[in-house]
Amino acid sequence: MPPVSASKAKRQAEKAAKAAAKGGKSSKSSSKSGTTNGTSETPLTNVSANTSVEELNMKKLAIATERNASGVLTSDKHGRDIHIDNFTMSFHGRLLIDTATINLNYGQRYGLLGDNGSGKTTFLAALAARDVEIPDHIDIHLVSGEAEPSDVNAVDYIVASAKEKVAKLEKEIEDLSVADDIDEVTLEMKYEELEELDPNTFETKAGMILHGLGFSSEMMKKPTKDMSGGWRMRVTLAKALFIKPHLLLLDEPTNHLDLEAVVWLEAYLSTYNHILVLTSHSADFMDSVCTNILDL
Repeated sequence: MPPVSASKAKRQAEKAAKAAAKGGKSSKSSSKSGTTNGTSETPLTNVSANTSVEELNMKKLAIATERNASGVLTSDKHGRDIHIDNFTMSFHGRLLIDTATINLNYGQRYGLLGDNGSGKTTFLAALAARDVEIPDHIDIHLVSGEAEPSDVNAVDYIVASAKEKVAKLEKEIEDLSVADDIDEVTLEMKYEELEELDPNTFETKAGMILHGLGFSSEMMKKPTKDMSGGWRMRVTLAKALFIKPHLLLLDEPTNHLDLEAVVWLEAYLSTYNHILVLTSHSADFMDSVCTNILDL
């Protein structure tokens, strides 16, 4: 008999405890998760609502309406990999990718190559927006823009995002556990994701990542409203590294970083064990981080 994983053993124990405790109570829950991958925001990030953020959102919407992408998902809808056949993408009516096969396998890190204007950034945006129906259990995070200027400091900004992800995972696990037809594969993946997030280490881990990206202890305590745009971009990058999504998309992540931070980021990303897709003008950075190359 094969060994039982720690997460599965934990899940089985929790099921047994619930069964013993509920007695005559109904185990069904009428509530539904209102969180959609890639759309929810940490409450702390909503502190400020300035015109520049609104204008940026309008610009993103306009760009999205000019992008057209389609394809057929051929990978297991319950699996970890993303395989898309006949992927076609155009922007402003210009065909950028024509009936390509896209294979993104779990545990691999992909570098996008292509001339300026070949569609690298548009490709990342199409994945992030789920223009092709990528399964909902695969959370996607595209790093773009700056952390909102507010009274929240960098550490609290990141910790709030991590707490939100924990709450989201717990709700997803609860919903999956009481479903009539339990999806054991997805449930196992959600437990594994939850086990990677230990609230007792949130502040320490956030500080470690921020330090690697060049923050001093004093800078970590500064409100984001007192930071320059370049430093707020580092906060956004740190948040993405912390929450460690299933599919992480990075568009020129070394921009605005000094050499020391680039070296640290290179080493950190080289151990990323989910799915990573990135663009970079630095061939050395891409060679060090990526296991595979996608040529557009």
